[in-house]
Amino acid sequence: MARKVCAAGVMGSFSFIVLDEGSNAVSLIRDEYNEIVTHHLNIDQASEWTERKLRELIGKMYEADGI
Repeated sequence: MARKVCAAGVMGSFSFIVLDEGSNAVSLIRDEYNEIVTHHLNIDQASEWTERKLRELIGKMYEADGI
């Protein structure tokens, strides 16, 4: 049976990676100037947090641009 150990991608100007480290998971979101690193109990929780945070960050970016 396969299990998810990594997710990575790009959304807008943000790149992200979610890694399963066995007993916990790490989420990293990065843009040109900033980096956010968080630790979670499992990869599912880290993936959900990453998706929510990316939507929030993309929304703030559009608000700042006046779109």
